[in-house]
Amino acid sequence: MGITLLAILLLASCSGGNSRLTPDGLDGVRLLEGTSADSVRLTASGNDLLLELQPGSRGAFVEITPPFDARYFDEQWTADNDTVHLVQPVGAKLQIGVAPTREYSGQPVSLLLSRGETDKSASAPPDGNINKVQDLSVVDIGNGQVRLEWTELNWADYDHNGEVGISDLTPLGINLGDNGPWQPTEPGYWVDGDGNGLITLADITPIGQRYGTSVKGYSIYRVGGSTPPALGKLQYADSADAIKTTGLPRRYSVVLDSPPDGTFTVRPVDFGDLEGIESVAAVLSSAPNLEVNLDITGQMLYDQNTGLPSTFTNDTVILRIIEDIKEVNAIEFGTVTPLANGQFSVSGLPQGQALFLQVAYVPTVDLATGGSKAPARAISGLNRRVSEIPEGAEVTTIPIRLPVGDDPVVLTTAIDLGMSNPSGGFFVNLDDTQDIPGDNPATPAIENGYTVQRDLRLNYVDNLLSGDTDSDLSFVDEPELRDSDRDCLSAKREEQVLDDDDAYESRPEIEIEGTVTGFDSQNGLIFLTNAIVEVGETEKPLPNDVVVYFTEFTPFEFRDKINDTEGKLNPDDILAGDLLKIDLYALEDTGDILPTKYWVEHVRKVIDN
Repeated sequence: MGITLLAILLLASCSGGNSRLTPDGLDGVRLLEGTSADSVRLTASGNDLLLELQPGSRGAFVEITPPFDARYFDEQWTADNDTVHLVQPVGAKLQIGVAPTREYSGQPVSLLLSRGETDKSASAPPDGNINKVQDLSVVDIGNGQVRLEWTELNWADYDHNGEVGISDLTPLGINLGDNGPWQPTEPGYWVDGDGNGLITLADITPIGQRYGTSVKGYSIYRVGGSTPPALGKLQYADSADAIKTTGLPRRYSVVLDSPPDGTFTVRPVDFGDLEGIESVAAVLSSAPNLEVNLDITGQMLYDQNTGLPSTFTNDTVILRIIEDIKEVNAIEFGTVTPLANGQFSVSGLPQGQALFLQVAYVPTVDLATGGSKAPARAISGLNRRVSEIPEGAEVTTIPIRLPVGDDPVVLTTAIDLGMSNPSGGFFVNLDDTQDIPGDNPATPAIENGYTVQRDLRLNYVDNLLSGDTDSDLSFVDEPELRDSDRDCLSAKREEQVLDDDDAYESRPEIEIEGTVTGFDSQNGLIFLTNAIVEVGETEKPLPNDVVVYFTEFTPFEFRDKINDTEGKLNPDDILAGDLLKIDLYALEDTGDILPTKYWVEHVRKVIDN
């Protein structure tokens, strides 16, 4: 039976329907999302099913019970021009949906289903950073009450009915072909499931990945504060009470009794009463929780307001604080207030999570060649969910993490653009010092504050970044990692910052000993064979070869047992056949011999007989 294809998309969880259709004696046929019986025909031939659908203005959606395992199916669509569709296994059933685009001409669409070899069941955990509420805010409204506000996040719930399912094909079909950039206040922003600025058939994939993920409301927690009552869950906010706007996710605005201080979070609650990922924290305080002292030297900069050359002032830079969420680009946090030149205060930042301070500036010279450079051109909406960055601006990124509490982190940053690079142009030297209140998670001592200081050098021409791992103010013999976007943050370091939960030091230290088979300095990778993992007094051989990553801040050392010497090691001196010992801390406990995520403490080359 020859038939081609139509569709690509859809399916949602359980919408209401009825069973008026009983084609060829098959049981379990259900009409979904208001689909009429006269728009569906299902016939069977052996183990094959032929489904004919006539999409209305909102689409056609059904659920069937196939004569084979619903997880294993092949699909062939015919006459599916200008439609979007999806076949999704849900238990022992298949949910099938077809939605028209603006160009759909009204033709019937056919789908041939047969037994397949590949498991196509969806995996959609109701969690993950993509569903982490980012815009939680809290204000004191007096009389012992506060107001919390936030936007619901259930990514791929394109129709915002609280559940990712078959009905989300309809807004996808309506908006197919539209392109951004969009702001979060525009419906297209939320239908662009892969966040690439264009609504295409690829945006069906997030529906399948998160199929069945639901939100019926949020639990509200007070997780910090010096004033009683005790911390914990305060109340539940039902989605039925949220503010609904067509094409946009629900907005929550909740008034509750609370002391005039504290830190608050919310967690989504699904239809099964399970809680999802915790939101960013909102702090009930007008005091800044980040103070920035900034200086840029070595080159003249363009004033962001006048476009004229200037020495460094607050008007020559743009500051923003973001969290890197790769699926939907960055989200901006906090309120940045310029003070005296070189000084800024930032309030309203979430605490206890990785953030990135970005400094955008435009030198009057090309850092790659040393030649003159024209002022950057501002492009509205260049980056979604973030303040505008001029096209052609340099961006320096500094990871930060604010501990929960009332005292601010003080960041002192100096960017030097004046050192000539023998390869051409100029280096970018970054001196970053952070004074952090509270206890250092990397030490067992009880402290009232600690300092983290880092120096970096960016070889702008070659896109290579080095850290001063031994604090000797020299970048000779330091690892050089690729920094393709020239923001003074390697990809491996960014991954490390995002994965770090500040609790790694409470876990056992792990040592890996193995023989080098390959060393990729620019991508931060070490390839080992015949590796042994040591945890405490226990040693276990790894059954397979292993790849260990490092960052621009990983120190390299050598230990020469023959001559009884040790010291700093140039990573370029690591060769195949060398014996390495690598100390690391686990960032998660998966039960595996070698954890998937870890923090590399240092790398040591051992020279022995």
